[in-house]
Amino acid sequence: TMRRRVMHFLMDSNWIQQMLRSRTHYGSVLTLAVLIILFVHLMHLFLSC
Repeated sequence: TMRRRVMHFLMDSNWIQQMLRSRTHYGSVLTLAVLIILFVHLMHLFLSC
């Protein structure tokens, strides 16, 4: 499914690891990740309607 592909992309992305490494504020990274996931989820629901 699309969601699995997106999750796979998010998990395999090196930029997330680089962001985690370069930043000491894990809260902001987690917030960004949650926002991205929510946005993708909403877009998926919107497009499937």
